[in-house]
Amino acid sequence: MFSNSNLKLFIFYLALAALFTPFLVDRTVYFPFIALKATSFRILVEIMAIVWVMWLLSNRDSSRPFLSPLAKAVIIYGIVILLSALFGLDAFFSFFSGNERLEGVFGIWHFILFFLILSTTFSSEEIKKLLKYQVYIGLFYSLVSPIKNLGLANQFNLGTRLSGLTGNPSYFAAYLIFNAFLSLYFFFEECQNSSNNKKNLFFLLSFCLESVLVFMSGVRGAMIGYGGGLLIILLGILLLDDKELLIKNLKRLSLGILCAGVIFLVLIFSFRGSPFIKNHFVLGRLASISINDPTARSRLYSIGTAWRAFLEKPLLGWGPENYQAAYIKHFNPEVIRYLPTDFYFDRAHNKIMEVLTTTGLIGLISYLSIFILSIGFCLRLLRDKNSDSQHKLTGLLFLGLLAAYFVQNLFLFDFHESYLMFFLVLAFLSALSQEINPHILPKKQFGGFLKRSDTGTLNVGEVDYAQKLFKYLILTGVICAVFYSLSIWVIYPYLVSRRIILVGRYAVAGEEQKASQTLKSILLHPSFLKDDVIIGVKDTVFDVYNKIKPSTINKIVTMLLEEIPSVVAQRPSHYPLLVSEVQLRLLSAEWDKTALEKARLAGEKLIQIAPQFPSSYLVNAYVYLASKDYQQALEATNTALNFNSNLAEAHYLLGVIYENLNDSEKSYAEYLQALYNGFAFNNLNTIVKLLNLFQKYQNYEAMALLYEQAITLKIPTPDDYLVLIKLFGKIGNQEKVNFYTTKLNQIISNN
Repeated sequence: MFSNSNLKLFIFYLALAALFTPFLVDRTVYFPFIALKATSFRILVEIMAIVWVMWLLSNRDSSRPFLSPLAKAVIIYGIVILLSALFGLDAFFSFFSGNERLEGVFGIWHFILFFLILSTTFSSEEIKKLLKYQVYIGLFYSLVSPIKNLGLANQFNLGTRLSGLTGNPSYFAAYLIFNAFLSLYFFFEECQNSSNNKKNLFFLLSFCLESVLVFMSGVRGAMIGYGGGLLIILLGILLLDDKELLIKNLKRLSLGILCAGVIFLVLIFSFRGSPFIKNHFVLGRLASISINDPTARSRLYSIGTAWRAFLEKPLLGWGPENYQAAYIKHFNPEVIRYLPTDFYFDRAHNKIMEVLTTTGLIGLISYLSIFILSIGFCLRLLRDKNSDSQHKLTGLLFLGLLAAYFVQNLFLFDFHESYLMFFLVLAFLSALSQEINPHILPKKQFGGFLKRSDTGTLNVGEVDYAQKLFKYLILTGVICAVFYSLSIWVIYPYLVSRRIILVGRYAVAGEEQKASQTLKSILLHPSFLKDDVIIGVKDTVFDVYNKIKPSTINKIVTMLLEEIPSVVAQRPSHYPLLVSEVQLRLLSAEWDKTALEKARLAGEKLIQIAPQFPSSYLVNAYVYLASKDYQQALEATNTALNFNSNLAEAHYLLGVIYENLNDSEKSYAEYLQALYNGFAFNNLNTIVKLLNLFQKYQNYEAMALLYEQAITLKIPTPDDYLVLIKLFGKIGNQEKVNFYTTKLNQIISNN
């Protein structure tokens, strides 16, 4: 066997590799920001598990208990979520989750295993090395976002807000919070232990940069969490004994920062209505923090929904990943007043309420116990009179970090990057808690060769072959389990995700046989992702519908529809799956005379499952429209508008309906309302038709807005810019005239 030191080193490097997984993005898979990260992390952790078992079986000798109280709490939480999954609404989905999240019990247990391996293998000093590497990694990662926004990484196509390689500003901000506080921790440590000003400056600059980026992300929940965590640290420093010069200096600095922060916030909220603050993205987002903000109101309604769902299943909840079903059943339509389109949640956007709903009271208690033990340990470091200033600052920094993470999670949920950082921090606290615990009892040697006397025990030099064989059997069993897990539950689902995208690519390339064969293979062997295959292929094909031959569309849609009944029977309340069924049946109506009736039946199921969702009625309106039942289409669309009169898609549908009823006045008014409410017209033929309609009514403003949408669907030409210059000139928008004149000159100069 390998030596203990080599095994530990191998585990360390695998753990270090795991810290790089947030960089991984694969645009060739369904959900490119999720699949490769999760898959790579699981591969690394399962390999770590094999090496860990080898290390445990190779004469591990430790003077500390194998599991700390914190580690036991984490294991108990893992057991509770497993029980919740088994007794929940959909055990299979609870265990494996789907492509969009790739979490579930299976995913969470990988993070728990990651934590257990680190906390039982390494000392706090060794884990601290990982934390320091994470600061370097996090700083480089943080720089990716502003670089991308400067236009140097357009290949990622991640949008305009800072999001790094997470694909989501909220995820990015949460990751930044961890890295910022870790940088601050090492800044304090270097100030105490080193006279190297360059190192001190590096960690301080890292903290400052990542702090600025938290606010530049515009994520208000992260701003509140960060502010709360930093406030705890600053107040804590003021309460520390000032025997050391460092503490005295930190007290003065903390007092200055607190005073400056209070003045800054007073000014921001006093002048929140001023044009300067309103037009400044960061200051505007900060000043808009209010309980009456639409996002805040929707989150409060979501909390109410989660509470009602909890009361229905109070002990072990609905099961992990089953919040979606609970949300639909107990949905409060008031949310639609504040979020007319983005109201559909598969997460509570409040970690505490999500845990309460999905794992019940038992799950919440076990989850909170992790924080209670972690925070309790940090407070013990602060209160212990025998602790030196380094331990006190350690306790204070990690207390602030845990508080920041906990508070920001009141507005969000966990994901790959946050789980990774949280369990890494827990591993450090777990190891540290054992090393400074004065009540540790010596632990007997684990593993190794026993020695008996002539009376039945092993003599020196003799080997217990039974024990040795037992160890090899354990290791063989672990290797077999890992091989099965990696091949069936980790790597193959990733390949399925890639093939979902391949179906669309083959279809666009005109390779009908390859597209159908690929789809057939993943429908026959979908791993745990069959509903994802149906929804994913449908979305992929719909995105490039105009580029695919009709015969290929026919074959793909037919294959998907053949599988839908069995999948719907397994997951009858999976709302996106039912929506996909209606959409596919509407498409198949071009060659299947029975499709519209089947679509109508599927649409009725949607209303039965989610009668409070306007989208349920809009989907049915499309069915009625295809059936030329315009009266019912009107009724369904108006029912959707009763939830929120500003639903852009509903106004678009009314425009189509009135156009079919030859009522041009009403059709014009509804199309116009859809445009002003932000409806995205993604068909050039439709845009050309509406441009002619708006020209008839001489509405040049609407024509200009619509033409701006048109140039996003094709490569703009000089003539396109000339049209836009003329249209914006007619309505007196000189800023837009100048903008498109510049664009026109750029094209001319490039040619």
